[in-house]
Amino acid sequence: MFAASESDVKAVAPTHVENILPEEYKSSQNQFHQYDTWQDDVKVVRDFPEQSREVLSKLTPEQVARFHEDGYLVIPNFATRDQLLALARAAEAEVSGFNTDEYKSVFSTSPDKQHGKSDDYFLDSGDCTRCFYEEGVFDEAGNLKVPKLKSINKIGHAMHAIHPVFRAYSNSLPHHQVVKSLGYKRPLIAQSMYIFKQPFVGGKVGCHQDNTFLYTVPTSCIGLWIALDDATQTNGCLWVIPGSHKGGTKTRYRLKTEEVTAENGEKRTVRKLYFDPPITPGMFREEGGIPVEVKAGSLVLLHGDVVHYSYANTSPNQRHAYTIHVVEGDAGWAKDNWMQKGCFLPLDGSETQVSE
Repeated sequence: MFAASESDVKAVAPTHVENILPEEYKSSQNQFHQYDTWQDDVKVVRDFPEQSREVLSKLTPEQVARFHEDGYLVIPNFATRDQLLALARAAEAEVSGFNTDEYKSVFSTSPDKQHGKSDDYFLDSGDCTRCFYEEGVFDEAGNLKVPKLKSINKIGHAMHAIHPVFRAYSNSLPHHQVVKSLGYKRPLIAQSMYIFKQPFVGGKVGCHQDNTFLYTVPTSCIGLWIALDDATQTNGCLWVIPGSHKGGTKTRYRLKTEEVTAENGEKRTVRKLYFDPPITPGMFREEGGIPVEVKAGSLVLLHGDVVHYSYANTSPNQRHAYTIHVVEGDAGWAKDNWMQKGCFLPLDGSETQVSE
């Protein structure tokens, strides 16, 4: 566990996103991009079934106790097939509009590659939507070896705030009721990601804790992970280590600035990310992990300190997922979190509409 003084954190204040027009949204290139069915898709993702609104999202005392004991909880049949298809269409349209010639940021969860990372494209993605590639999809000449739609690792990190379809789905009454059931008083969505886990090239995600990357005082991060496809051991389902959250946050992913001098003598400031303390071979172990195989439409809740991971997708089947990370609005946001430009959207459920 970490102890932090008030000087180390700042209040988590919602970013004003109301001025973003619902009929347009920013794409990966910070230009406006649309696809034909998005207005219909907004209506689809807002329309949660009564079972989700009135039953599944209102956790029972037994479910709450299980979550606190295990550090995770699975809620099957949370989203409808139509909602999942709408989210998938929105993600595909975002990738289709992505400029592969201009942006070639590769996302890796390897601690060796994350430690010391300096990538402005990644660091400035907290308040927009950007695409990140899988490792190994480029040849030596920098050309894609697979189709663009099969090369992306994820889209992040503010779809929940600025993309009308993802915002409508994220800020839903069922999501609000789930986190309120777990005791959140002023929940804020801090970040969102659409994860592709592509066939054959979807890489392994090593053991980690979400509080490492989204640190508040007191710690408060919770992940809401929705499966858009059936997740199996073959296509890279989640694995969790039950009860591992009870050991607290093992390390933090901090941001620091350094002044460097180029060969021509010019000085400039660079931003770098590092683990504190550094990740050692024995810090995270897969021993005790169990697979979380779920059907499409299932919601998986992940405590911010539960250790989880996934293996590579070696199958011909995709394993798409959409995840939002929620923090407590009354907690303090660490000043040296990697994400300093974010869109903290109140999770009040205001986007949900009920069909007549």
